[in-house]
Amino acid sequence: MLASQLRKEIGYNDILIPCSLILEAMTTLRCCENFSLERLELLGDSVLKYAVSCHLFLKYPKKHEGQLSDCRVIYEIVHLILDVGLLLDRFRSALSLESVA
Repeated sequence: MLASQLRKEIGYNDILIPCSLILEAMTTLRCCENFSLERLELLGDSVLKYAVSCHLFLKYPKKHEGQLSDCRVIYEIVHLILDVGLLLDRFRSALSLESVA
């Protein structure tokens, strides 16, 4: 039920992604199911790439394909830098907690 609601909420009713795959994508590794999140990483990456491409296409109507591709790469790099920064912040927090204990 949750997977079908999510698909309706994000507007993917017309795309043939089964609810079972959406449920699998939302299931954590600590859950006692036989799902593998890594298997669906390609699907998630593709959806994000599509969403960023649509956003850039609509935001910059006068840019050509090469310019839009360059913008998408910049978005991906910024996202990666943000992820690394968040990871380093968690690591730093964990180290400071260990030194207090």
